Order: sequence, then structure tokens, then C-alpha cells
Amino acid sequence: MAIYFRRWGKDRTWLQVHDKLYQWVRVGATREASPWEAAFDSQ
Repeated sequence: MAIYFRRWGKDRTWLQVHDKLYQWVRVGATREASPWEAAFDSQ
């Protein structure tokens, strides 16, 4: 079983699963799928 986790870490499967779940949670909460922020500072 551990070999699957190691393989999925190397081929970035975990990152893809995380990103998809994050999008589903955001859309389910009536938010945009991809939030964005900007901060500007001038002196």
C-alpha cells in the first residue's frame, strides 16, 4: 500500500486530487472556483 502513496506523490496525483477537491468545496460554498487576491502598496 505504501508504494502507491509514494508513486502518487512522485507523479503529482495527490496535488491533482487536492486541487479538484478544493474547487468542489469552493463551488459548493457558492464561491468562485479560483479565488484571487491582489495587494498593492506604493510609497
